[in-house]
Amino acid sequence: MPTHETFSRWIDDTIRLREQRKQTEQAERHRRLRTFSAFIDELVPLYETHRDKFYKTRIAGFVEKHPYLNNAGILDVIGKACHETYHSKLLEHAWACTPEGRMRLARFIGSLPDIPGRERFLANIARDRYEVETEHVCRRWNKDAFHDKRIDLLIRGNGWQIVIENKIYSEVATIKRHTQLDNYRRYIEKTMPDDYDRTLFILLSHRDNSAYCGDCWRYADYSHVFNSLIASPTDPIIENYLATLFRLLSPDWETPDSQQGRMLSSLKRFYRKNILKLQSYE
Repeated sequence: MPTHETFSRWIDDTIRLREQRKQTEQAERHRRLRTFSAFIDELVPLYETHRDKFYKTRIAGFVEKHPYLNNAGILDVIGKACHETYHSKLLEHAWACTPEGRMRLARFIGSLPDIPGRERFLANIARDRYEVETEHVCRRWNKDAFHDKRIDLLIRGNGWQIVIENKIYSEVATIKRHTQLDNYRRYIEKTMPDDYDRTLFILLSHRDNSAYCGDCWRYADYSHVFNSLIASPTDPIIENYLATLFRLLSPDWETPDSQQGRMLSSLKRFYRKNILKLQSYE
């Protein structure tokens, strides 16, 4: 039968072994952290070299071709680059019913996939007189939570129209189990029935809201806007707006002389979704 001294020694041995194991595990963790830190120290210069090489070979020439992209966009200066209402006003200017505006709007619509009646819309844009309205108020409809809500962009021509819901970082809202998109479609159907069958519904978003599209809504992101504007005739306002879009589409973007903080993934995404796509316009 074990004595009190034997039991006490067993307890002491157990505590000592536990402390030894904790010390061994701690030493192993420190060793792994030192190894990982050394790996990172070696990896960072390789990453920065690859990133800078990618910028110089794939991006720098594009920026040199469009030097105004390095300027400060007015929306960035006033802190409104994330507010879609300001973007809508600039798109109203860009898509105005002028020869240049028609070209910009046609390039935007023409760049979107799966547009029903694409050629008809492009012909209408080129031929018809149209008006671009921002913040169209949804009145003359049932008095519910949706009453007085606003369609961001409404482009109306002769028997045709384009409805655009514009988002930067926000999600599509849901009101009484119906999304904004559902309600805007119902509003057009009820209040503009003659033009409903010739209406193009577009959700334009910087954040990925594509899951909300269905039924009659088509999806576009701001790469489509950037590409269609920079491939068309510009003016000082549009060039300034393109500088804002340049930074919106390339997070952590710095000037070409200062590449710290620029993420390789952002560069590759911008190259894939913008520069490569723009080659189709050339």
